[in-house]
Amino acid sequence: MIYRSSSLWPGIKQFYSTILYYTSWTVGTGSFINFWNDKWCGTTSLENFVRLSDGVSISNTISQFWTGGDWNISLSLQQMPPLFRHIMVRVEQDIPNWILDDSGRFTLKSARTFSLI
Repeated sequence: MIYRSSSLWPGIKQFYSTILYYTSWTVGTGSFINFWNDKWCGTTSLENFVRLSDGVSISNTISQFWTGGDWNISLSLQQMPPLFRHIMVRVEQDIPNWILDDSGRFTLKSARTFSLI
């Protein structure tokens, strides 16, 4: 195998957190969406609503909480406002949505329009 360094990756890496900030998700299988950190049930992530207790993995995906066609969540999470109760996990792939463009697709032009890059 030959490894070639990317001339683009350092620039992308510099703005990666900004790109994630302006990205929301449409839930499909839930296997690519972080249950706690990603925006999939509104305009903010669940970690902003819930104080995580010790032992809770921050890397859980949505699919880890969806079993047999229903949510498998702890009693403490059930006390949370019903932000995600309306969301159904489907067989399609998860879809990232770029919030700053009506099409939902990330482009450099849309990032420049909002002076992100």
